[in-house]
Amino acid sequence: MACLYFPAARALPGFILRWIGRARLLDAAQRVLFQKLAQIAVVIWASFIGTDLLGIDLTALAVFSGAFGLAIGFGLQKTLGNLIAGLILLLDRSIKPGDVIAVGDTFGWVNKIGVQAMSVLTRDGKEHLIPNERLMTDEGENWSFSSRDVRVHVEFLRVA
Repeated sequence: MACLYFPAARALPGFILRWIGRARLLDAAQRVLFQKLAQIAVVIWASFIGTDLLGIDLTALAVFSGAFGLAIGFGLQKTLGNLIAGLILLLDRSIKPGDVIAVGDTFGWVNKIGVQAMSVLTRDGKEHLIPNERLMTDEGENWSFSSRDVRVHVEFLRVA
C-alpha cells in the first residue's frame, strides 16, 4: 500500500494542474491562483502522509519543532511575504498575465505570475523578475487595468 503513495504524489499535481487549466469558468488569474494553491496542498498532504509512513511521532517533537519553526519563520520571512503577496495579487485581480505595468524603472507586459515573483517582459525583450511583495508595497501602475488600449507617449527632440 505504501508503495502506491509515491507514484500518486508524483502524478496528482499534473492531473490537478491540467484539470484547473481546462476550467472555463475561471479567468487566467483565478486559474493561476488555484493551481498554486493546489500545488501547496499536495506538498502538505505528501508531507503528512510521508511522516505517517515513516512512523515519526510528531507529538514527541513538539518543543523542538516550535523552536525550529520560529527559526524557519525568521529565515523565510521575505519568502512567505512574497508568497502571501502573490496570492493577494491573484485574488484581487489587480494584475493579470498580459497586463501592461510599470513598477519603478521597469515597464512591460506581465508574462507570468509566480509564487515568489512576477515575470515582466520589457519592450526590448528583457525579462524582469519583480518580487510580489514589492508590487504590494511600492507604487506601481497597471496601464491596462480598465482597458486593453495602451498608449506610450514619446517625446521627439527637434534638431536645428
